[in-house]
Amino acid sequence: MVSCGILTHASRILVVLSALVLCASASRADNTYVLPLATAIVKDRVYSTTIAIRNPTDHDVPCEFIYTKSHDPKTGTIRSRETIPAGKTQVHEDFLIEIGAVGTVRLVCADRIISAARIQSSRDDGKTFDEGRVFAGISENDSITKSKPRTIASDRDLVAVELFGKSAHFKVVVRNNGGVVFGEREYELPPHAQQIVNLSKILQKLSETHVDIVVIDGEIGLTKASRDPEIARMTRRLTPEARIAYNSHQRQVRVALATAADVKPSITEQLLICPFKGASFRDPRTGLCFMRGRWYDPNTGTFLTPDPEGYRDSSNLYAFGKGDPVNNSDPTGRLVKFTGKDPWGDFFLFRDSLHNPAAAALLTLQGDSRRGYFLGIRPGVTKAQFLATAIPDPSTYLSDLASQGIPPPKDRRTVEEKVFDMMSSMHVTEFETGNSLTRLSSWPFSWFPGTRNFQEKTMKYGGAMTLEPFETPSGNTAIAVNPDEINGGSAWAAVAAYNIDFDPQIATMHEFGHALAYHDNNLPCFQMWSVYFENQVRARRGERLFRTTERPLIKDPKTLLCP
Repeated sequence: MVSCGILTHASRILVVLSALVLCASASRADNTYVLPLATAIVKDRVYSTTIAIRNPTDHDVPCEFIYTKSHDPKTGTIRSRETIPAGKTQVHEDFLIEIGAVGTVRLVCADRIISAARIQSSRDDGKTFDEGRVFAGISENDSITKSKPRTIASDRDLVAVELFGKSAHFKVVVRNNGGVVFGEREYELPPHAQQIVNLSKILQKLSETHVDIVVIDGEIGLTKASRDPEIARMTRRLTPEARIAYNSHQRQVRVALATAADVKPSITEQLLICPFKGASFRDPRTGLCFMRGRWYDPNTGTFLTPDPEGYRDSSNLYAFGKGDPVNNSDPTGRLVKFTGKDPWGDFFLFRDSLHNPAAAALLTLQGDSRRGYFLGIRPGVTKAQFLATAIPDPSTYLSDLASQGIPPPKDRRTVEEKVFDMMSSMHVTEFETGNSLTRLSSWPFSWFPGTRNFQEKTMKYGGAMTLEPFETPSGNTAIAVNPDEINGGSAWAAVAAYNIDFDPQIATMHEFGHALAYHDNNLPCFQMWSVYFENQVRARRGERLFRTTERPLIKDPKTLLCP
């Protein structure tokens, strides 16, 4: 058996290679690409990157995005697993804006794809952006090394990327067609970094240059800014008209929500004094209170900007007083917590399971590998703005439930309201993708070391399960979803019982329905709450056959007693 050391998670999703293939080639697959990335504020400019992936094949292609901070690789790697539908293009505008990402993103796919990145800049705080530069994805197989220098004829800027997580040192020599050197410069590339080679000044004198790339140490990839119209269309941001229309809609929502009822203002309101915590000023247009350090929204119980003290007192940078602003004054964490090995991928699974792109776009992943990752809302977005994206249940939903013998739910909150309430309650839910969860042991000698906990396999529950707080070492509700088990058919019992399909997204919403009962402090409904949450999502997906009970094969009528 050939040993190649520990395989990365990215390599495990690739097509299985023959045992005769060398280890080095296994890490340089034909379908692995590196893209430059800059979505952050640098000096006086705001940079944004749009990542686009097109699937030219006739079948779905799973891909994994891998981002590691080039200036601080020890803080961990963020991964996201996405499936690109056959013949479709997937576009990520403002890629990784949640964390301010600069460097490269590695794209590992199971089959051939077309990838590109458009890097744009703004000098007016992100209100307008220039056209930017568009770069096609750089294949790992197309590396430049010390033994493989390269000369490129170019009439535009270039980008160099470090390919394999090791520092690189290279030199650029620019010549004209006659071989006369017009300039040269050396660059140091940290692991996972990128470097724009700006040729604009030289190109003012020359129509085209010959660029010699000499690698002194390491391996790099290089490409020039693309002029391919297909690549340009793939990475196009929203048009100014579309963005104006969107922003106008958001302003109308905010104005409508901020408009006070036709009542006489109180003396406190007339003096612009905030009644909350004795704050000195209240904005009459928005109702926001200035708390000397940050703006506070009394309607949502959250700040609009993150805590300047960081996570020292809280895992939620925008929270106030443990959800009880009347009696408390210190922020605390009360969010959905991503505890698995792939928090970014788990965040995307939860977000996409909502089947509401507008609401999903307002959710963000907060925290880091040292302090933990939590579900939150983008800075500056209020509760009202988030709930304005809610999708109401279809008009046929209640009648469809009744036709299948399912009592109508008394809880008429939308999916988005339930999600926001989970982020605003005093209960923590831990979520991860995987095949097991750590469970407290009921073994009678559990006080002996090594017998206190055991791993409960998700296969036992069809590939997904929820543990209640009294069952977990942390004392929080814990959820695990194993997409492979669900896709592989281990949820056969539920499929056979209800004649409806199950997938990882439905399983995720079902399990969060269990957790919602704890968030709502409604434990008698622990079982049935999951059924209604699942069915709401099925309804918005256009389905009209629903799950009728929590237990897949035993039609226990007791689970129907809690609508």
